[in-house]
Amino acid sequence: RCAVEMQAKTQQLSLQRLCVEGNQMPLDIGVGLHHDVLSLGILGDDKRHTCTAISASVNLASRLEGLTKQLGCRVLATEAVVDQLSPQILKETAMRKLGVAQMKGSLAATPIYDVFQADERAPQAYKAATLKTFERYTKLALRPDDQITDADHADIAHLRSTLEAAAERYSIKDVSMAAMEAVRDPKSGYLEFDCGV
Repeated sequence: RCAVEMQAKTQQLSLQRLCVEGNQMPLDIGVGLHHDVLSLGILGDDKRHTCTAISASVNLASRLEGLTKQLGCRVLATEAVVDQLSPQILKETAMRKLGVAQMKGSLAATPIYDVFQADERAPQAYKAATLKTFERYTKLALRPDDQITDADHADIAHLRSTLEAAAERYSIKDVSMAAMEAVRDPKSGYLEFDCGV
């Protein structure tokens, strides 16, 4: 909820800057969410101190934040976050599973979700309307090459074409499919991202 609210407030501030202040550059932020254990420490003395979080989990959340633009999302969350949601919140939260992601330099792979409830109206409506089609697309396309048959390739192409046509009807461009295909590992089917290790 906090990430969605952050996006709403950022959009309001951006609109205010554009309309009232005449600023030509809109504000846009990405949010990466991960749930895990971390070490938190306060360092310093009486006059000066700072708080620092140290964990691979913090790195993962930061890397997800960096992927939001590449995948055309405003909020990316790991399955560890989604698993923490109550059934009521889960039901109320608009999201779609993108696939299993692995950051280069990390052995861990984790499913990631696009929390599109934070998107602007047109992308949000498109993602809600195409949720089932997108789910079928990712289930077929994000598998190891040796598990994808010729018939699957034809289905993948048809589903992608259907999604692209839907995006056009909503006057948006869904960059997620091209981005996922570009980073898909042919051996595992995972999305492998190089996030400046």
